[in-house]
Amino acid sequence: MNENKKKVITTIVAIIAIIGIVVVGIILSHKSRNGEKPYVPGNPTQTDDQSSADDPNSSDYAEPMPTYSAANYLNDKVLSAQDKQGNMLSVGVQGVDFDGLIFAPQYSNAGQNYKVGYYINYRSNNSLFLASDTEYSDIESVKGNNVFISQTYDRLKTAEYTDNNNFGVAFKLPIGPPPLPEMNVKITAVRMDTHNVLGSYTLVIAYEDEKFCFKELYNNDVTLIPEDKLRERWNVSGSNQETVDDINEGFKRQEARLKAQGNEGSGFEMLTLTPYENVDFNAISDKLIAQAKAIRDSGDFGTSDEPMELSTFVELAIQPAQKLYLTSAHDVKYVMDEFQSPVWAVTINSINPNVGAYTYYFTVENITQYMNNELAFVGMDFATKDTAEHYTNLTKEPIERYQEGYSGDEEAAEAEQE
Repeated sequence: MNENKKKVITTIVAIIAIIGIVVVGIILSHKSRNGEKPYVPGNPTQTDDQSSADDPNSSDYAEPMPTYSAANYLNDKVLSAQDKQGNMLSVGVQGVDFDGLIFAPQYSNAGQNYKVGYYINYRSNNSLFLASDTEYSDIESVKGNNVFISQTYDRLKTAEYTDNNNFGVAFKLPIGPPPLPEMNVKITAVRMDTHNVLGSYTLVIAYEDEKFCFKELYNNDVTLIPEDKLRERWNVSGSNQETVDDINEGFKRQEARLKAQGNEGSGFEMLTLTPYENVDFNAISDKLIAQAKAIRDSGDFGTSDEPMELSTFVELAIQPAQKLYLTSAHDVKYVMDEFQSPVWAVTINSINPNVGAYTYYFTVENITQYMNNELAFVGMDFATKDTAEHYTNLTKEPIERYQEGYSGDEEAAEAEQE
């Protein structure tokens, strides 16, 4: 190749290189003006998607989500609480090193012919709980005398602790946001042969010094719940002072208009919030039980065709035991979407195991003037929970249909309506 050709080729290569540099510069400048992070050749660890959130020195830096191991769970105590009949529920194990908090619930009178089942709910979500049984069983084949109920009585797993491979049911928080200092888990105990509700309990899980532990267990019945817990629920329930003030302002304006029209002595009784010390919870319980029985006997939300009243109890409920409930309008709702908290919960046990128990929910009203009126009925737990097929085929029809043994067959259901 002669010298002239070499010079021409060299010149062309140089021009192409210069054009490439200019083009790259324009692209980088354009990305910079548009707020994009340009890709820099020669840095294999950086990509266009990488965020400054990974840089601890950046204002956008976000702490990584915490993870937990066995060292974060203290299985160091057994807690207990009584029901109205004097039977004892215990929860927890002692001296076990495990990657989670083991429930191991045991009822003092549970036995081969008296199995006890438990609904265990945190904010109506079971996703924080794991079980050692991989498959669900029915009451005849489930292991142990204390069992975990997954909504219906044909979906059971053992709740008993044998060893770390057969641990029953445990609380385990997966990777996620930092936990609350205290988490309230609702445990509802059910006698599996009669399907009666033995008691409703709250288990408090605490997170202290980067460790989870069971802190407290108590019965939710208003006659058994610790006073500080009942006071706390009452003080956050019903109306607030702002609502009361708005109502009273309306009374005052109405009274002023009436007086302006010459209607003297029309005086409205101003409302006040009922302080905890002034509440007669026994009287409220009696009234609510009577109201619940009247609703049941009406036939719209229950039936009085079998002997009842084996036992009853009333609680200020933070949440129901079921994920679904039947509203006062016969609509089926998810608790997590619709349920207001807290509400009065009235449980009436039945001698009929096909029903087991009715639990009715009522609004809480702590305005003095309204306390003598009936509290609004807002819905109830489904009484028929025998099979998953029943439960997954719930419709907006009255609950009597499910008490009569609705099979879940949609074609049969349509035929019934024709």
